[in-house]
Amino acid sequence: MPFNTYSEKEMSAFERFERGSEFYAIKWYIKAVEEWKLAAELGSVSAKYSLGCCYQKNLGVEKFSDDQKRLRVAATWWVKAASEGDERAERALITLPEAIVGGVVHNGVAGMEKTASEQAAIEPFSTARLPRRRPHYSRPSAG
Repeated sequence: MPFNTYSEKEMSAFERFERGSEFYAIKWYIKAVEEWKLAAELGSVSAKYSLGCCYQKNLGVEKFSDDQKRLRVAATWWVKAASEGDERAERALITLPEAIVGGVVHNGVAGMEKTASEQAAIEPFSTARLPRRRPHYSRPSAG
């Protein structure tokens, strides 16, 4: 495997993210999530976005009895990434039901408190929903 040989303590956020991506590519989702959580703690925005995706897809994460709880955790990771400018996370938040996003805005998820910038990043999603799809335009009739 192409994993680097740095000691665990010497690895940067980028290296942790890359290592998690390598695990994800070979479908070792639990190890990918572990690495991305460490990378997120070190400040990796991409890791925060990727963690949200893993929670959304239920890959490598703890099992939840309630899908809404799992999606709230996904939303919380995406809020963290969006608050740092990740456009993918902003788009991902739009795909979630407003009840879930609104729950994250107002209540949060236990153990995952939001900073003021994270709260500001998600607030627009709770008050005005952006369109989910591009409008459909029909072709002019030939005639």
